[in-house]
Amino acid sequence: VDMATPYMRCCTCSLRPPYDEELCTQAYNGNLSQQCAVSLLETVSSVMDLATNGDWKVVSPDISFPSHARITVPRSLDQVVFEAAMEDIQVHLSEHLVMLIRLVRYLGVSLREAFFFDAKSAQKDAVAEKIFYVISSEDPYDNRIINISSPEQMTILEKASAIENPRRGHPATLEAWRKWKQKNLPAAKELLLAHGLSIDDCRAAYACEFYWQMSGHKAPILGGNAPHGEDIEARNQLAYELGYLRIWETDAYVGARTTPLTEAAGPSR
Repeated sequence: VDMATPYMRCCTCSLRPPYDEELCTQAYNGNLSQQCAVSLLETVSSVMDLATNGDWKVVSPDISFPSHARITVPRSLDQVVFEAAMEDIQVHLSEHLVMLIRLVRYLGVSLREAFFFDAKSAQKDAVAEKIFYVISSEDPYDNRIINISSPEQMTILEKASAIENPRRGHPATLEAWRKWKQKNLPAAKELLLAHGLSIDDCRAAYACEFYWQMSGHKAPILGGNAPHGEDIEARNQLAYELGYLRIWETDAYVGARTTPLTEAAGPSR
């Protein structure tokens, strides 16, 4: 377990999650020690207990360190391996499924987002403004703007917009996604696994390339050791690109930071 990645988890929901997450982010960024974060949470809990005449449930905040940091290099970075997998999937399954996986690999979207992705509109936006929109399947007002960062992305969008979608004429509903996933995903996962790949591996490969573009350094999982500020800046942008992740969740894609954080002094109480 890599102990360099802090994750703050409260035992109850008595403290509002945004406050917890902000403290956790500050601890991850090195602006706040873990001890200080615990002290602040305990102080808020105690003050609220007094202010509510005991109705507020006092909790002891727990800071734990999950073992979710990536420890293997994404095999999808190997173009020969990745293309061999895509050829197998096209032969045995479908061209449409291949394109969905390519969207995951080169645009960083989730497979679910790829399923709902409007490639034709995205390709038009990319040509006109060098950006494209990833719209939530659950909330049409929840979307993020992604900048085109490589020629490969333009190529993928062009190819995706030219492929006939087999669900054309049918609404892209959550029920349609569930049925498609149940029917198509097991076989796709099996073929990917035969090549040592997975959907998560494809996103991790995208993340490592994006991290390099943002920081000028290899991702930690590839042996990189970016200065702290450049590492944090790259991770913040990557967290957004992958879908509003918490910054510490980027460890699962590019690996945990290699430079240990210096514990800041906590305030006296």
